[in-house]
Amino acid sequence: MELCDDSSVLFKILFERCFQEYLLLCCDPTESAANAINLANELARKCSTKDEKQLLIFDLEGLYMMIEKYNLCDRILGSYKRLINIKNCINNLKEINYSLEQCKQVLAKHNMSVIDIVGIYSDYYILNKLFLIEEGDDFEIKIDIAHLKMFTDWIELMSREYFELTILKNGINNEPISNIISLAQSNVIEMIRNNFNVTSEVTQHFDEKVGNRIIKPFQIRFILVLLQGNILEHGFGGFSALRSTLNLISLFHNNIQEVLKNWFIKLPLEYLEQAVSTLQQMISVRFYELYDDHNYENLDIIRFPFRNIASSSIKSLKPAFLNDLRISSNLLRILFDANKERGIITKNFDFSNNNRLDISLFTNEAINSAKALLQYELRQWFLSNPPSNDTEFGLLKNAYLLEPSIKAQALQQDSLMQQRLELQSSISQALGSVESLFNPTQALIQPFLVLKVHRDSIVNDSMEQLVIQSNLKKQLKVSFVGEEGVDEGGVQKEFFQLLVQEIFNIDFGMFIYYEDTRLFWFNMASLESNGEFELIGIVLALAIYNGIILDVHFPLAVYKKLLGYKVDIGDLYEIQPEVANSLLSLLSIKSDSEMEQLCLTFSATINNFGVMAEVPIAPGEFDPSEPVTICNVHRYVELYLDWFLNKSIESQFRAFYNGFQSVCGGRTLELFSPEELVLVICGSSDFNIDSLIEASQYQDGYTKDSTTVVMFWEIVKKLDLKLQKKLLFFVTGSDRVPMKGLGELGFVIGRHGPDSDLLPTAHTCFNFLLIPDYQNKEKLERLLLIALEHSKGFGLK
Repeated sequence: MELCDDSSVLFKILFERCFQEYLLLCCDPTESAANAINLANELARKCSTKDEKQLLIFDLEGLYMMIEKYNLCDRILGSYKRLINIKNCINNLKEINYSLEQCKQVLAKHNMSVIDIVGIYSDYYILNKLFLIEEGDDFEIKIDIAHLKMFTDWIELMSREYFELTILKNGINNEPISNIISLAQSNVIEMIRNNFNVTSEVTQHFDEKVGNRIIKPFQIRFILVLLQGNILEHGFGGFSALRSTLNLISLFHNNIQEVLKNWFIKLPLEYLEQAVSTLQQMISVRFYELYDDHNYENLDIIRFPFRNIASSSIKSLKPAFLNDLRISSNLLRILFDANKERGIITKNFDFSNNNRLDISLFTNEAINSAKALLQYELRQWFLSNPPSNDTEFGLLKNAYLLEPSIKAQALQQDSLMQQRLELQSSISQALGSVESLFNPTQALIQPFLVLKVHRDSIVNDSMEQLVIQSNLKKQLKVSFVGEEGVDEGGVQKEFFQLLVQEIFNIDFGMFIYYEDTRLFWFNMASLESNGEFELIGIVLALAIYNGIILDVHFPLAVYKKLLGYKVDIGDLYEIQPEVANSLLSLLSIKSDSEMEQLCLTFSATINNFGVMAEVPIAPGEFDPSEPVTICNVHRYVELYLDWFLNKSIESQFRAFYNGFQSVCGGRTLELFSPEELVLVICGSSDFNIDSLIEASQYQDGYTKDSTTVVMFWEIVKKLDLKLQKKLLFFVTGSDRVPMKGLGELGFVIGRHGPDSDLLPTAHTCFNFLLIPDYQNKEKLERLLLIALEHSKGFGLK
């Protein structure tokens, strides 16, 4: 390839390489470009022979050789020689597996000490070029993470070996540094200050133009080196090194932060977990250091959302913790977004490990324990006009920090506010209408969303009434025609339970039920109108809006799609594991003949109410009869996933989505992850009867030690799960477990007079069970089981 005869090509290659060198030496792009032009011109002029030009073009090492030969730039050459010496040393350390017994000989061979090795953390040039894997372009990670981990683990071990060593270099506040890790952190602070003029100060406003210095991905590889292991985790100087790093990252432009996110998507899961842990440690430690008022531990953040009763305790957190939380949350958000997008399809994809961190790792226990801070943030959030998630501490904008129960409380309060606003609006409309002057009865506009339904036509009745409602955000009231019962919560619980059972009846045809996974998915061949799918969306949203937990068995994909998350092969695996495994197995096929034997085309077979039909999966891109080959199999897998999870159910899901959004759309829903939305709608799967017993309360003469109470719980513990759920339904109107478990129910048992033949009864609106003071266990068990068997309905039948 004779490129050396083209002087413009030669100059372009030389400029790019010189520009990269100078960017890692002086950071300023303008200065780097000017220096690169001069050096490239000098090299092009002096390297006149064909061999020299070929060396410059095809061998990166040739650049340094020519710079040294013609004595053109001592700065580049000096940095390169230091890099080579360090690289050779750590490669030799890698060869001995970083053995503590042999490392001293290796260090002596290279005339280096541990302190010299730790010096890499003060050298921006070396940090960006060390541990490199040469393959790939500048947007790829190109860092040997396995070797980097070995190195940082070794630094940890050496820090313990040298724990009594006093290093002459002064650290923060001019104090002597007596620890290798502390020296590394001091070096990090120095490196960031010298190269970017960014410090570890918590109140300093840095020049936002610092972000302009970072224009290429290779300039931020040092961030990956710093975040590996525990180098920044030990909190030397109040997390000063970590704060310097986070201050700098917060100044990166969006496109550079996007590069970081894409790297985190591809890095080992352990790397992400370590980075998240480091940031959580900083947030928690700094919070407990600065938060000086714990008198509000039992503050009811729902009852008092608008009273600024805890503002004094917040002042202690500003500005120090406010800044630390802001910069930590910035990187946590990048990590959180990267975690969402992990799980790319490869032939080695492992369904037993979805390659994502559990989202609970992103919640911060310290913040969730600070009721005063939560109340302060929620108050701002509720009162923001126009509505915004931008609060002073940014907790609602970074909602992954909050436990699901806190978000559920925000959702509950938001729902109550909306219902009150609708009530006020109804009253205002009634009092202000012209009709009310002539016909006062017309002024009594219904302030509630009232549904009157028959049990045997609950779906049709609900649909007919919901479609004509002008506003679904009023407080819901339900009554069953022909039955007594004032809806204070219990009637609507049963209404939702029965409605969901009917909607998801497989004979109804709206959903397909997969026996193996016990999940429902939209029936792509459904004959039902979109209005009925819209109804289901409304029902789900009304349940959330009114605090009702439903027995719905949707896969996570439904909740991901509701929140705008991408669905992937892991979602197909949850619904149809055999199909997902088959698709992945296609990616492992290496011969055309083996692929041809499968006779696959760009079509899929669906069951249209007993009639098998072929449908295209990518109309417009591939003909349905187009065979799947080695060349297009990856595209086939992508298209099949998109077809099954999106395109095939597009109209059904759009109607479902629109119904849901008509009630429950907006910023409150955006606080939740898909997994958390499952908890809000379906409750917990942990049916722990012991937690219910422990949290129960007693009235009307009963205590936990009363004979009847003790007998009752002995009977309940021996019931099978089905009957235990029936008991829960009997007392609460629902057999679903609240998000935080049965202990959150507020279960109350009251004495219903002396021993008698009356059955136990319940006020489902208040989770209140009334039991006569039966004198023997057999009678209690017999009458309780009779009551459970006849638990449906309100009033006499």
